[in-house]
Amino acid sequence: MKKLGIVIVAALATVCVLAQDKPRRGGKHRGERPAAGERQMHGPMMHAAGAWVPRMLADKASLEKIGVTDGALCTKLLAELKPLKEQGDVLEKKIREISREQAQLMRGLLKDKASDPKTAMDKIDEVAKLRAEQGRLSVRALVVLRDNLSSEQLEKAREFILERGRERGRMRQGMGPGRERPVPPPDGSAPRNKPFAADNQG
Repeated sequence: MKKLGIVIVAALATVCVLAQDKPRRGGKHRGERPAAGERQMHGPMMHAAGAWVPRMLADKASLEKIGVTDGALCTKLLAELKPLKEQGDVLEKKIREISREQAQLMRGLLKDKASDPKTAMDKIDEVAKLRAEQGRLSVRALVVLRDNLSSEQLEKAREFILERGRERGRMRQGMGPGRERPVPPPDGSAPRNKPFAADNQG
């Protein structure tokens, strides 16, 4: 069980890092589609470094969905996960505040030629550091699961997180669960609709 848990957490943690360094779609060349395995992991988990992973897991209903039915275990997990969720929420609030300041500074660059771009760049660095902290919280949340769940529960947790990641991806594209998005055909005619799920298949 321990070996399987380490593999699962390592895989999810790797995706957290890749999500910050790679473009959401495409390979080395413009328009190149990623491999099926990359689409499956990179797309749904691209925002795993944010605050949503600890926030999602620090919930009794979520724990029940991954097979945590023992009351004592549920209480233990919540006690370890909720502080991570709270820290993530604080970081998210800071990120939003700094991002608003950054936006104002960037607008000012176009209004005043004498404005210093370094201030705006510093805000970008601040946000990057806070996002990194959120990523660490996500990894710590996954380790909590690894150290307390069975192999079967860890597999359910993996599928649950991936599915929630897919849902977040659809919502960020302005689509609800089960919605379709237009896919332009190769002949350049009007886009046709294709199920989003197909984009995550090989």
